[in-house]
Amino acid sequence: MRGYQILISRLVYSISWFFLAPEIPQLLEKFKAPPSIAGIIPLSFFAATAVMQLPSALLSSKLGMKRSYALGLSFMGLGDVLIGFSSSTWELLLFYVIVGIGASLFFSSAGGTLALLNKSNVTPILGLYNTLFSIGGVVGVSWGVVSSVLGFSTSAIALGVVTFLCGFSTMLTDYPNAMPNISIIKNRNTIILAIGTSGVWGSYFTISELFPFFENQVFMRSPITEGLLSSILLISSSIGGLSTFIIHKWRVSTMTKIVVTAILSISPTLMLYSQVYLAGFVLIGFFNELCLSLIYGYVVSFSPLTNSSIPLAEVNSIQIGLGMMLLLSSFLPLSLIWITVVVISLAELAVLLAIGGSRSTSSL
Repeated sequence: MRGYQILISRLVYSISWFFLAPEIPQLLEKFKAPPSIAGIIPLSFFAATAVMQLPSALLSSKLGMKRSYALGLSFMGLGDVLIGFSSSTWELLLFYVIVGIGASLFFSSAGGTLALLNKSNVTPILGLYNTLFSIGGVVGVSWGVVSSVLGFSTSAIALGVVTFLCGFSTMLTDYPNAMPNISIIKNRNTIILAIGTSGVWGSYFTISELFPFFENQVFMRSPITEGLLSSILLISSSIGGLSTFIIHKWRVSTMTKIVVTAILSISPTLMLYSQVYLAGFVLIGFFNELCLSLIYGYVVSFSPLTNSSIPLAEVNSIQIGLGMMLLLSSFLPLSLIWITVVVISLAELAVLLAIGGSRSTSSL
């Protein structure tokens, strides 16, 4: 296996996705901002990441994948440092957008290079890539421990410095600086697969954002802490990512594996209506990461691995962009939220099956 520096950077990179979550209430109080805008802070990051995926892929075709993910880590490090110095909500939002832009530069190019370095084990190595994201995510949602010792500003600056150094160190490696061909962005298979499985990403994200409020309003109990909820999802996700090493050996078509794991990721959402919702979290996290790892491994097989950053960016952009739309279910009566998420997500998957079934085996 090659690409240890990328894998370490992936873990550090993922901390920036989550480290603000436990700090948002205190930051809003510090900046005298209304609690109602709490959701806008993570949304600014996700929106920037989704919007910039394809431009980042275009940039990687000009700079090369190695330079792109190194630049992405540098942007993330800069954004984290600036967050440490932020003095208003608007500055916080702007600086988190910078982190999101950096994340978009890193994800597909780093994943593509990792696939190129491990040609005989593409799907398992991308599963490990996702596992380290989940492990770093657990560190991120637990960042309050670091902040309590160093203070929020100092801890954010420290994270930024470490992330920046990861970017610098990756430039010193002998990894190839592959120049992908942007023309494969028109690959219909990637687009259809991304649209059909956007509910896998979207249901996971919607649950992590809306369940604490649902728990409080429906079960009339104090909401489960966001950190605990995220940790359950992320830990089970890390196990799901590692399971890719086993699942990819099964003598079943990759599309069948993707569809089955997608259903097993989406369907447990209905368990959130019951007292066994924690078991639902475990199933959702496990099969979500397993499904996404299979998807990533599959889309990079549509073209030479030197082009792998393009389909990774494309599928990630579509899944995040469409998946975020499931957050609109928050405007529905609470009794309909999870049913709506499941119905829409499975309907998208049904479209994928219908299109895939009507085409030749050389396509989907």
